[in-house]
Amino acid sequence: MGETVGRVALGAARVAGRAAAQAGEPITACPYGAGPQRFAFVDAYLEAEPPAAGTVAYDDEQG
Repeated sequence: MGETVGRVALGAARVAGRAAAQAGEPITACPYGAGPQRFAFVDAYLEAEPPAAGTVAYDDEQG
């Protein structure tokens, strides 16, 4: 829990999240493990590609 991540690393995660959303990749393609970088990736992804209200998208993996 004491993980410290620099602003540059968080910025890179945000850029990666935006790029993944714009490329049409699923949000589950996040390359980061649990932690601040994953949150930054997901936050940027959802800003770039907000989910439609009232819908749930499932990956093929979730069966």
